[in-house]
Amino acid sequence: MLHAMMLEATDGRLFYAPVRENPQRIADLGTGTGIWAIEIGEKYPSAEVLGLDLSPIQPTWVPPNVKFYVDDIEDEWLNGDDFDFVHLRNMIPILKSPVTLLRQVYANMKPGAWVELQDVDGQVHTDDNSIPDDWPLKRFTEIILQAFALYETNAHAAVFGGQYLAEAGFVNIKHNFIKLPYGTWPKDKVMRLVGMYYRTACEEFFPAIGNLHFPQLGWGKDEMEVFFAECRQSMRDPKVHAYGKMHFWSGQKPLDA
Repeated sequence: MLHAMMLEATDGRLFYAPVRENPQRIADLGTGTGIWAIEIGEKYPSAEVLGLDLSPIQPTWVPPNVKFYVDDIEDEWLNGDDFDFVHLRNMIPILKSPVTLLRQVYANMKPGAWVELQDVDGQVHTDDNSIPDDWPLKRFTEIILQAFALYETNAHAAVFGGQYLAEAGFVNIKHNFIKLPYGTWPKDKVMRLVGMYYRTACEEFFPAIGNLHFPQLGWGKDEMEVFFAECRQSMRDPKVHAYGKMHFWSGQKPLDA
């Protein structure tokens, strides 16, 4: 569902980085279900595509040029050092040291190769000041920020993608972002569909991430269930024009590196 939402919001783009016409080796770090790796493999049938993740949840039937490996992307790489393009989606906010990983990515890329980070910034935004101060979803994002800090990670790390890339040595840094409406309030047909996808994803996300982190901040089970219900209901208020942001940061390894 999230991948379908992304394609709707980006007009079918899998990435924004100006990758060369025929990349030969592509890595998808934290590949998850593998859907991005599969589609990039179909887009570039002559490329070798590697999807890496700790969880072996990828499908068995995939394009012949796509391979999945169970691996910790923060460990030393053992899959070669000649990648043309490296992709990470929804990974940066859960890393204690994004720069450390990006330096490893840098070391395993060809000169001139590109990396792209695709991450939601974990905040609520509005263009018309329609978010109430006590809006449940706003409070949810503030609590998650506190919870992530306990693990020395940053729920808002997507905002700093360009800074991380620069510290790791990348140049020609580019930034794009898309709006992800919390609900079906937009008048635009495509954005309304994106909002429906995003609302559904958030409704599943609240208990999944909340039950993991809220107890560490002193929340009880009944208290959490009531609050998550309030969060779900808040996204169905057409008067609140709130959205999240998906950031796309890309950087290039210098040609003379």
